[in-house]
Amino acid sequence: MKANFILLSALLSITITGLRAQGRWDTTSTGTVLTTTNDSVGIGTNQPQSKFHLNNGDLLISENGYPNFKVTKDGLVRAREVRVNLDSIPDYVFEPGYQRLTLYQLEQYIKNNKHLPNIPRAGEYNSAGSIDIGKLQLRLLEKVEELTLYIIELQKENDILKEKMEQVQKELSKD
Repeated sequence: MKANFILLSALLSITITGLRAQGRWDTTSTGTVLTTTNDSVGIGTNQPQSKFHLNNGDLLISENGYPNFKVTKDGLVRAREVRVNLDSIPDYVFEPGYQRLTLYQLEQYIKNNKHLPNIPRAGEYNSAGSIDIGKLQLRLLEKVEELTLYIIELQKENDILKEKMEQVQKELSKD
């Protein structure tokens, strides 16, 4: 992704240089197509508010007519793949000393708090106005790994109960 933005920046630089050389670079009129001020580039604005400011339009990066990345003016981002840099994967859940709640404790926690442990309440996301996707993914992975351990534990308990039931049935059938 970083390489794509570096390439986009280089292409914009080449385009700007070419437009200036051809005399098609307009930085004064209100109908500006491309502008530059203080090392910022604006398309559709003559006062860019950031290094690259696209006004009243969508940003589309495509290859051979196939859209690979798109940001709409409504804030929607479409991409074939998104990579999020992560600190670490929560494999600590599988360490022998990891303490997770019993299912009864978990049930009580959910009844009292109306959300899972280590997952923020909906109100926290609403007040922040955004979600850190990487952090949320790690927390969700932690929950999936904990659920896997709960399932394994329940399967073992189920197997023990089946064995005991079979033993009781054998004892009853002897009589």
